[in-house]
Parts: sequence; C-alpha cells; structure tokens
Amino acid sequence: MNSVLSRISAAIGGISFLAALSIGFINEVSMPVALCRAGIVMIVSTIAASAFLRFFTNMLLQFVAQRVVEMKKAKQSARKETSI
Repeated sequence: MNSVLSRISAAIGGISFLAALSIGFINEVSMPVALCRAGIVMIVSTIAASAFLRFFTNMLLQFVAQRVVEMKKAKQSARKETSI
C-alpha cells in the first residue's frame, strides 16, 4: 500500500513539475530559474500529496474497520435472536 501511495505522490509531483515548467516557459522565465521553481514545486507538491494520501488512507481504513466490527456485532446479535 505504501508503494502505491508513494507512486501516486510522485506522479502528482511530476505533473506539477511539468505544469510549473510550462508556465515558466510561457512567462518567458530563464531556463535555470524555471527549472529551479519547477523542482521546488515538485518537491513541495509531492510531500503535500504524500501527507494527504497517508492521512486520508488512515481515516478510510479506520472507517472500514469500524464498519466491519459493527457488522460482526449485528450478525452475532441476529444469530442469538434466531436461536432463541
């Protein structure tokens, strides 16, 4: 799961790198400055996407685990009622 999240974060960083680089070229910024800005944008967006995806994944897993526990309790109580 962690490798998938890191690949998604890297892909988001790569897309933001290309977007920042193309915006730099459109605004006629010099090549070294455009590359530096695009690199910084890539690093920051990769870190932000990674943190968000990890947080969201943890919340989603906790929600699913809570639902599974509730469903097990409901099944056990239904079995007790039918056996009585």
